[in-house]
Amino acid sequence: MKQTTVMPKPRMALQIGIAGHRSNKLDRESQMAVDHALRRLYAMIGEAIAKIALETQDRIYSTAAPLIRIVSALAEGADRIAITAAPADWRLEAVLPMPRSEYARDFLGNAAASDSNAEFERLLARAASVTELPLLPAVDVRDDAGRALHYHALAAFLVRQIDLLVAVWDGQQADGPGGTAGVVARACNEGRPVLWIDPKDAAMPRLLLAFDAVAPIDHRWQALDAGVVDRLLRDILVPPAPPVSPPDARHGA
Repeated sequence: MKQTTVMPKPRMALQIGIAGHRSNKLDRESQMAVDHALRRLYAMIGEAIAKIALETQDRIYSTAAPLIRIVSALAEGADRIAITAAPADWRLEAVLPMPRSEYARDFLGNAAASDSNAEFERLLARAASVTELPLLPAVDVRDDAGRALHYHALAAFLVRQIDLLVAVWDGQQADGPGGTAGVVARACNEGRPVLWIDPKDAAMPRLLLAFDAVAPIDHRWQALDAGVVDRLLRDILVPPAPPVSPPDARHGA
């Protein structure tokens, strides 16, 4: 008697990248508004994935609970707010722009350096995985220009690891390579959806439709709501339906 081979189904998984401004661009009020906006956005993502899972598990995906990964550089400011706001069962995966010991120097230049480094170490310990990008050859990581090139390399690597990007961004152009605007532009150019939270208007999260490299006021976007998030995640997670064949004229249709 011929035995039927059971083909294992994959676990549904979503990779969410985080990019955003450091603490020096986010005052206390903005941080609180961003935290609230992120929690609302995460709730919409969680609800949409739960609905999609019910429809597709055991048909497309396995019955295991969906896996949602947060991919972050653990930087001060928006990165850490986004991690703190995420549901406890979402997995944290760290991607550092340079070796850990060198990267930690970024958090030594403020009055709360000790607390910041302690938080960095706590997040590293919590992460399910940590990727340390190597130092770039012939680049002096000790000066600002060299560090910016490492952040530029981080942006290129991070965008390739994710399904969508959550960006806490003021809409302005970057001062140089490796800034938040650069990550947003790269994500747009490589076809990754960008869910945009402007700290000045955090109550209105947006889906970025087009990034304008010249005039920030000309970025095109639409307001995010549960319906938009659901459609976006279906595009990522659900295989496309087969095309509908046109009626066959030979049969009088």
